[in-house]
Amino acid sequence: LAARRADCCDCAGSPQSYTLLSDDRGRTWRAGGRLPVGWTESALAELPNGSVLLTARALRGRAARLGGRRLFARSDDAGETWARTWGFSGGGGEGGLRDPDCAASMISAEQGPRLWFANPAHATRRCNLSLHASDDGGARWQLAHVIHPGRSAYSDMTLTPSGDLAI
Repeated sequence: LAARRADCCDCAGSPQSYTLLSDDRGRTWRAGGRLPVGWTESALAELPNGSVLLTARALRGRAARLGGRRLFARSDDAGETWARTWGFSGGGGEGGLRDPDCAASMISAEQGPRLWFANPAHATRRCNLSLHASDDGGARWQLAHVIHPGRSAYSDMTLTPSGDLAI
């Protein structure tokens, strides 16, 4: 089963993240679990136990009831449904994250439980592009490296064939 993220808009134009699932190595796709309205610009990573972790930008005000602007969801069935959702406040840095309402990237390491997360780590401005690490499935994040302290916004990551992290 392959899972990819997607965003859609309802008839009112409100963004919503969901997964796209394929059971045939990408020849055909179908919609998986949808998240609440206001979740957008998401990224996925697989956890060592096979669960899927999704992080999403929350549009200002739309997802405050979920605890913050940087949102997370865990699926234990490859993105068919969401077992748990949680959020971190953009300004408070709870769980080790600050987020200025911007897209971010996330990837799982080849070996072990480590997750990597990159975003402009500032409470209100798009600056301070930083790399964070989590060894507990995204519940807490530790600052690993400030990549660029100046203006920054969207990021993406990949693992190179030699296993190095590229941002």
